Amino acid sequence: GRQYFFYDRFDELDFASIDARAGLAYSLPKLNNLQLRADYLYNRLTDEGSFDAFFTSHALAFGAELPFRIGRAQQVSIGTDVSLNLDSDPDGPGRHDFSAFLGYSVNLTRALTISAVARVIARNYTDSDRTDVSGILAVSATYRFTKWLSANAVTTLVTNDSDQDVFDYDVANAGVALSFGLRF
Repeated sequence: GRQYFFYDRFDELDFASIDARAGLAYSLPKLNNLQLRADYLYNRLTDEGSFDAFFTSHALAFGAELPFRIGRAQQVSIGTDVSLNLDSDPDGPGRHDFSAFLGYSVNLTRALTISAVARVIARNYTDSDRTDVSGILAVSATYRFTKWLSANAVTTLVTNDSDQDVFDYDVANAGVALSFGLRF
């Protein structure tokens, strides 16, 4: 996917992100539908309006999610994710992420789903003596037009606490996406 980031007061910081993910997922029905994932992740950051990269990253990600159904329309999930940096250019921003999350999802209609996820992430930077701890709250609404076409609106609130104070921040983001899916 491609995302664009625009800043209100510092437009010289505007950038675009290209992300690709490929992997496997496995469900264990006898263990309450425990979901296990293993993915390869690629990230490329470019100046807004350009395809010339100022940062690229390759990582392996592993995750486990345990869902708990509440009736037919609701679900609570708990889980954990680990992302291990294989290579980044330049090296400095490369990091390993370790996170835990709690999610809630409700189908308001057959086509409309509202979801919320709270996540805590510890980030260990590979080329420096820096560790950050982030808290993220994401709320989204998805409307499915068909099995393969949906629209999504999302907002996120993030706080970051670093052992290097210059990297402490709080931010709110909002976005809209149109998704096409293929199931087989």
